Amino acid sequence: MTTAMTKRPMEYLRECRNISMRERPFSLTDAMFLCNVTYIDLKGLVPEDGSLVTLGQIDRIMDKKRVFSNPQYGSMYLEMFELMKDSERYGTMQMGYFREVVDRFEEMQFGAVTFFLETGQLFVGFRGTDGSWLGWKEDFNYAYRETMPSQTLGLEYLYEVAADTSQDMYVGGHSKGGTIAVYAASSADEAVQDRILKVLSIDGTGFRKGFFDQPGFKRIEEKVFKVVPEESLIGRIFEIEPNYRIVRSFETGMVQHDFMNWMIEDDDLVYLDEFPKKKNKGSVKFNNWLKKLSDEQIRNFVETLFEVIGAARVEYIDSLFIEPKKYIKPLLKKLFSINGKRRRSFYLTVLKYLTARGR
Repeated sequence: MTTAMTKRPMEYLRECRNISMRERPFSLTDAMFLCNVTYIDLKGLVPEDGSLVTLGQIDRIMDKKRVFSNPQYGSMYLEMFELMKDSERYGTMQMGYFREVVDRFEEMQFGAVTFFLETGQLFVGFRGTDGSWLGWKEDFNYAYRETMPSQTLGLEYLYEVAADTSQDMYVGGHSKGGTIAVYAASSADEAVQDRILKVLSIDGTGFRKGFFDQPGFKRIEEKVFKVVPEESLIGRIFEIEPNYRIVRSFETGMVQHDFMNWMIEDDDLVYLDEFPKKKNKGSVKFNNWLKKLSDEQIRNFVETLFEVIGAARVEYIDSLFIEPKKYIKPLLKKLFSINGKRRRSFYLTVLKYLTARGR
């Protein structure tokens, strides 16, 4: 049940932006806003080395029409940026070590920024999936691979920042960024792990079986904190972190993955004690479907799916949902042209999922 005091993150940002972190300590809601900053196109604006800039300095040189041109999220990011850049809480905060890697050969999409908090700590923020064909392909590949290339790069990035700095740090990210954060922190050596205050996974994908039994994760298990919305699908794929909380959302379905729809009350998120059973059949069935498939079946499904999407010249997956009629014909044309054996395997995999959903 919502109350008059329950707010969306953007409403909360308007109210708290002029409260310094010395007055109100760094929190999960701060991490959420900084994770959204990592999604902004900061290439050429934030230095890739140890040089630092503030949001205000970026504001004076950025081309906002280009940076915030995304038809789905651009206006929201622009509003958030405007609120943050002039605020007491974020306006003087420095950032650096911008990194963006897009590698079609490795099938990897990676982004990261490190924020220097006024209280003396760092927030190492990893970008989630950017909506591109390549970003989604890497996510799907993880269903049959032991690691994602961006996870390995995340560890390298964490080591680079740690080597150049001496501050204690928070490490976190949203979606794939949360998975990278947990992987990097778990795989780092003890000297780096000792400097980590908290690892925050904001509806990040889970991990393959056995990951949470590894010594590296065990060493920092108590520092890892995950939040997932009440109808989470992304955050509940594979095995989920032992320490997690369930968050209430104003919206339903997949839109809940966007944490700007989550509920905030009294400077914190609004939590539930357990997942609502009626609203979570989809995530349970999806995981059960995955568990019944072999790595080869998953690999064929993923390769076929993205070969079809690529042939239809879909650069951003959102386009499929925004303009489905535009793509349906080239998608079907490519699917029917694929080798009969591969196509039958793809159909059977889809059929297993549809059958699982119907139960």
